[in-house]
Amino acid sequence: MHLVMLIFSKNPEKCTTILELLALNGAKVNQKNPDQWAPLHTAVRKSQDKAIKAILEVNKILYKRNLETFDVNVTGGAQ
Repeated sequence: MHLVMLIFSKNPEKCTTILELLALNGAKVNQKNPDQWAPLHTAVRKSQDKAIKAILEVNKILYKRNLETFDVNVTGGAQ
């Protein structure tokens, strides 16, 4: 999920599809990397605005299916 966020701008359409597939098939959408950043943090830190919009759209689907959603309030990194 973190890798998709890093490369999102290279092909937003394909990355959106990958994001949806991962999220809808059990990927832990709030899993933190070794630096304690969630995928959403990675998207924000890399200025991936299309990734952030995609996350918000995928969240709607996840919510309707009663699956774990991306937590927009999750803290990350060194505090």
